[in-house]
Amino acid sequence: FEYLPIKRFTYKKEGGTTRRLHRGKGRTIYPGQRIHASVAFCKAEYKPKAILPRDRDHKWSWDKIVGKGEKEHTYWAREWGETLEMDMFNPEAAKEVLSKLQLEPGNHKLWLRRLTWMSLYPEGKNALIQVGAIPQMSELFFTPGTQYNEEGLIAFGNLLPAYSRKGSHQGAKEMIEAVLSHLPDWQPGSPPQTTLDMMHNYGLILRDCGDLKKAKEVQETVLKFREQVLEENCANLAKLITPLIATLKDSSVQGDVSMLQNPTRETHCDTACATLSLIEIFSNPKPFEKDEEQRSEVLGLLNELIRKCYPDTINAMRSLAITLGHLGQYEEARKLQFEVLELCTDTLGKEHPNTIHAKANLAITLGNLEQFQAARELLTEVLNIRIHTLGRSHPATIHAMHNLATTLNDIGWFKEAGALNREALDISREVFGDRHPDTLQSMNNLAINLSGLERFEEAEKLQKTALDLYIEIFGEDDYQTINAVDTLVIILRRSFKLSEAKTTCRKALERSERIYGSDSPGSVQLKHDLAITLKALEEFKEAERLEYEVFEFRKKALGMEHPKTIDAMRILAEIYHKLRAGSIGRP
Repeated sequence: FEYLPIKRFTYKKEGGTTRRLHRGKGRTIYPGQRIHASVAFCKAEYKPKAILPRDRDHKWSWDKIVGKGEKEHTYWAREWGETLEMDMFNPEAAKEVLSKLQLEPGNHKLWLRRLTWMSLYPEGKNALIQVGAIPQMSELFFTPGTQYNEEGLIAFGNLLPAYSRKGSHQGAKEMIEAVLSHLPDWQPGSPPQTTLDMMHNYGLILRDCGDLKKAKEVQETVLKFREQVLEENCANLAKLITPLIATLKDSSVQGDVSMLQNPTRETHCDTACATLSLIEIFSNPKPFEKDEEQRSEVLGLLNELIRKCYPDTINAMRSLAITLGHLGQYEEARKLQFEVLELCTDTLGKEHPNTIHAKANLAITLGNLEQFQAARELLTEVLNIRIHTLGRSHPATIHAMHNLATTLNDIGWFKEAGALNREALDISREVFGDRHPDTLQSMNNLAINLSGLERFEEAEKLQKTALDLYIEIFGEDDYQTINAVDTLVIILRRSFKLSEAKTTCRKALERSERIYGSDSPGSVQLKHDLAITLKALEEFKEAERLEYEVFEFRKKALGMEHPKTIDAMRILAEIYHKLRAGSIGRP
């Protein structure tokens, strides 16, 4: 096959073919394809045959990953992002790592590095949580008298945001605070990298807990220090570079160095472009033959700036922007997300997964600002890129379908949204089966869409099927199951089955308050939906009590100008009108 002109597919264009002889050449890795993570644990002298994609910032090279799994730190792994295939970190591998940590204390550094590496990636996090890593690691690192290991604490802290997203918000919050108490002290002048990383995770967990104002404060602090580190590194690099370029005749080089000397948030994109330009210049050793050692040092520092400092700053900006959106500060979120998108485009390229993710986040915020046409165009572009790079059956593509369908619903394109939701569900069922979380989410989204089209019988039947599967797979107490119940309540209320909606919602609320607390985001939403249902049933006294609790929580957590707070005020006003109260003040 290598030396015969057999017709085969080519990735240069969709559906394209070629008869060019292969002759044993390594395959080219295209955007959306993955590299197996095991290459990081090979010997450093191993040279893979596969051809990495070319890019202007020279990020992709085998010597930056081959053998790096044995290094003392793991920051190098971040730049590869979703490009790494993580099947070596499945649940069985996660069990092995945890077992080795407990059974081979003499070899703990290797297994701690593997554990830390796993904790950086979604696949690794999910595998570890699935096999019960959180309680095991908590016992391993926090048992009284046990000497904690900082690398182990970092791995533990990296898992906690994913653990929180599974519904264990308060538990994750308590554990991340315990991790922070064991890490180096928070020193405003020179914050330690590990502490900054954990503070970033802390902000994510606070957001999950609904403590949005505190989350914003933490994330603003993290962003401040990320930018401080970035600015200091830029300024130091400018000092190193200035004497080396004195003999160069290219005047544009001096302009690039000037951009490094005084970076600000407003000039992040220009500074990133200048850094990439300087990487290209210093990658050529010929003009610096007499200063080879200094050239090599500068090139390493420039690459470090692009590979680590900028991604850290971008992540901090992205997290803060999402929290601002949850707070209803949509315009501030939009500005920050636009900066994130520009930075990702400049440093990673238009089709990098992080750039696409940034575009989707910006589109969702534009939808919240009721700029639906712009949101639809961006989300359509995101979906097309996902299909081109990942295929229609990839989870990220299915999520892009969900996001676009939601926006189409918002602008009243119900049939188009329904078709997209139906396609997402069909693909999920075919690829993952009926019991996969993505399939259940697709069923949930389609049920809501059907209820919007007043196809209530279909919507109710579909959502009850989804709910039965949620209960069977996750149990009645799981937050995903409780959210599915809330969706069913909305459908029942829309179809005027108010008594059933009331009974269903009350049971879900009691369960949510018992497990997650009365102030958890899920409990507050259930109170809101129960109050609306009671209002429709003209049970105004209980409806008033519940909605007042919702209003007080949202006022404190989100502020008076947030759309959800305003919505609670509106519902209260309607209830008070029925009770002849006549004002927002509690009677």
